[in-house]
Amino acid sequence: MPRHGRREVAGVVLASLLSFGLMAFLAMRLPPFFGADERAHFSYTVTLLDGRLPEFTDRQPFDDRYPIIQRSLDPPGPEAPRQQAIFVALHPPLTYAVTAPLVWLAGMTPYDALPTLAFRLVNAASMGVGVALAGLFAAELFPGRRGVAVAAAVLTAVVPNIVAVGAYAHNDGPAFALTTACLLVSARLLRRGLSAGRLVSGSLVAAAAMSTRASAAVAVAAVVASAAVAAWRSGRGLRPAAMRAAGATLAVGTTVVAVSGWFYWRNQRLYGTPTGDEFAFEALGRHPVATLPEAMTTRAYHGRLWTGLYGSVHLRLPTWHPGWLLAGLAAVLAAGLLVAVARRARRGNDLGGAAARGGGIGPPGWVILAGFCAAVVVSAARHYADGGGPHPRYLFALVPVVSALLARALAEFPWPRLALGVVAGVQLALMLWQIGQFSDLVGNPAHPRPFDVATAPVLGQAAALALAAVAGAGVLALVANDWWRRRRGPDPVQASG
Repeated sequence: MPRHGRREVAGVVLASLLSFGLMAFLAMRLPPFFGADERAHFSYTVTLLDGRLPEFTDRQPFDDRYPIIQRSLDPPGPEAPRQQAIFVALHPPLTYAVTAPLVWLAGMTPYDALPTLAFRLVNAASMGVGVALAGLFAAELFPGRRGVAVAAAVLTAVVPNIVAVGAYAHNDGPAFALTTACLLVSARLLRRGLSAGRLVSGSLVAAAAMSTRASAAVAVAAVVASAAVAAWRSGRGLRPAAMRAAGATLAVGTTVVAVSGWFYWRNQRLYGTPTGDEFAFEALGRHPVATLPEAMTTRAYHGRLWTGLYGSVHLRLPTWHPGWLLAGLAAVLAAGLLVAVARRARRGNDLGGAAARGGGIGPPGWVILAGFCAAVVVSAARHYADGGGPHPRYLFALVPVVSALLARALAEFPWPRLALGVVAGVQLALMLWQIGQFSDLVGNPAHPRPFDVATAPVLGQAAALALAAVAGAGVLALVANDWWRRRRGPDPVQASG
């Protein structure tokens, strides 16, 4: 690997460690079950450890090895029926199966909060992997663009809601990592063509994603479409190309159904639909609040999701002009991409800088990516319209795409490294300021939670913050070193791209 390639990999890893350090700090700093639905996710794992797969209507298990569950429900509150149900049982079991061994080991200790911390750290580590994969995905979208991978990873690492949700005992971390892996595999299939290895890896990643959350179906569809396009390109003649495309589609689809289909069939039998959403809404007393077109055109709904994603670590915490932040990010994106399009048009090339020569994902790839993004937005809006909550985490799958485009836009600025530092620095400063407000939220009677003490001692929190600080300093040093090297001479990759 070339030297600058090693620096890119190091930068992506450091960005991942920066995000993990912040998430680990919050996982230790916040009380157990602080995040919405944490207890239900944790109880799913405990039920698995008892040797069975939970159902929606199951009560939270009162197990002597995990007394924190019973302590958190004693005395029961006015929402006891909802609090005691394992309503996340509609999710496939992969996250909980991966988490179970660490939860079991932590349950062997006398510290009853340690199993919940183990779950949180698995979620945080998975989210950190997703941050690194976002950087690699950007490198596939824009090959030959030095610094894009690191920039995309850094921009993903400082998204406030990514860090906040990554600190909870949720399944969002594994889902984010596997959804981003689907995007990465799709881009590689489109850019590098079909091979047995890429087809197998795409099939396995897609199957794992569907074993984590049903919402990953849009990412799986992107893998299927990309495999079909890659197979079509490799065929000679209409009939062979069509046969190869059909074979690639069948290979991915069969693997997904074989690995995860049983769970969705189980949901169909138990709840009437593969996802069980209608059953859940009825059981939780939720009703449709709008039609899909109304939800898609409601400014307040989209504003809440996007400002919550990029402007807040928690919807109950005050934000510092999140609309200005979103407008600034949109302005950066528009300015950089317009300059890129203008430059490529003058050179007779495309946005990726190499797609016309076979180095990018090409027009079909961009169509697939646009369809993926549209499907994520429509899926989130449909969930809200049917009675679900407008949670920013439903847009997590879009973050790698937005980060890649922002990184590409920043590469067009006169001082791209400085521009990256400003954009990422503003987001990081906003996030750290809001993290400092968590103490007020923990003690706020209007935001009741079963506990008000940290999950881990101050020493552990300090170690996590130190990791984040060292990783952040490492990213800064790499970016500064790259800037200095570029001042001493032209970048041959940039000059040729």
